Amino acid sequence: MNHKEWYQQRYGRLSKELSLSANKAEEYQKISDHNRAKKQSLEDAARVIFREHNISYQENTNSWLCTVEGCKYYYFPKSGKWRPQGKTKIYYSRGAADFLGKVWRFHNSN
Repeated sequence: MNHKEWYQQRYGRLSKELSLSANKAEEYQKISDHNRAKKQSLEDAARVIFREHNISYQENTNSWLCTVEGCKYYYFPKSGKWRPQGKTKIYYSRGAADFLGKVWRFHNSN
């Protein structure tokens, strides 16, 4: 076996593996962009719904401090999670409309 054959056998496969990982990186980038767009659309929809229902809120980095019927709640618009201010238990919702429904039920039950 000469040097050229040895080099091709050894490093030729490596270039093929690198091209496969480049394809995976491209696919990962597509998925990442899709997830980022989905989270942004959830945040935009939450702004619209809060405006429709006259819910006041303060935007922080990841959470919003919302005031609903005099009670304050932290809402995480990208994940749909929420919790009452001063509590540690986290509740889940499927968006801003579901969050408001659950908050009103939570407020009336307590």
